[in-house]
Amino acid sequence: SYGSEEFERLHELFKDVKIKKNMNILDVGCGRGDAAFYFARRGANVVGIDYAKAGILLAKKALVKQKNLKGTENFETMDAKELKFKKNSFDMVVCIDVFEHLYPEELDVAAAEMHRVLKPKGILFVQTEPNKIYLNFTHKFYIYPMSQMLITFNKLITGKTFAGLPKDPRNDVHKVQHVNE
Repeated sequence: SYGSEEFERLHELFKDVKIKKNMNILDVGCGRGDAAFYFARRGANVVGIDYAKAGILLAKKALVKQKNLKGTENFETMDAKELKFKKNSFDMVVCIDVFEHLYPEELDVAAAEMHRVLKPKGILFVQTEPNKIYLNFTHKFYIYPMSQMLITFNKLITGKTFAGLPKDPRNDVHKVQHVNE
């Protein structure tokens, strides 16, 4: 619901992006619609698309529960590589946690499509998960060892221990789904 932890995360993510009333926004990879609802609450007209039919079903179900929320009537199952919108249709295209799920050649096509539907001087907002450099080096050789050292130090001082970070934050599902870190 509005005001939840997810909306606080979105507020922090978009704090420097000015959302204007009646702005046309395309949310690529909208999932259950959280970002679309966030923008609609700020007066934007939002179209949410997702490749996964299940995500669109969740968004449509959540839309029914949104009271008096205008601007998010459009949730569609659609491939980002084949956007069914006219050139220069949107003031902003938002893509949260999608790029890492596309192979590089797919990303090239999807990015070209996003550019095509974005108005001149429009905003393309992309957010991705940590990349391969972070996961393979920074986490492995700095974050994880530092975590273990702090846990050990804490145990020496307080006698208490707590679970640390995993050596590799990626599980098997993450590795299969994130083809372009």
